[in-house]
Amino acid sequence: GPFANLGILYQKKDRLDDAEKALRRAIGLNAGNAVTYNQLGIVYRKSGKFQEARQYYERAIKIDPGYSIAYLNLGILYDLYLVDINQALVNYQQYQKLSNTKDQKVSQWIQDLQRRIKNTDEKLSKNP
Repeated sequence: GPFANLGILYQKKDRLDDAEKALRRAIGLNAGNAVTYNQLGIVYRKSGKFQEARQYYERAIKIDPGYSIAYLNLGILYDLYLVDINQALVNYQQYQKLSNTKDQKVSQWIQDLQRRIKNTDEKLSKNP
């Protein structure tokens, strides 16, 4: 609805407090909109509230398990902000699985994470 759209506009202008208020109002009016939860996750990520961002991305996925963008955003959050490359990989792979076309950039991220995980596993096996 209009509050979700307003929240997205505020978020794109980096008016994060206004975006949060508008998106929370949108959720109050329609708690079943995965896009709104995803957008609120973006607001929280931009605000440095990473656990809140994770919760809202996960809520978007719970509402709509086929909503690929929420998996992408969750993967980015795990990869760059929460530094959990295993969870990042899982979410990037789910994003690619749900997307109609393969995102080359995300494919590269997946390959990089797989390489990093393999290197970490090899180092651990050499130094128990």
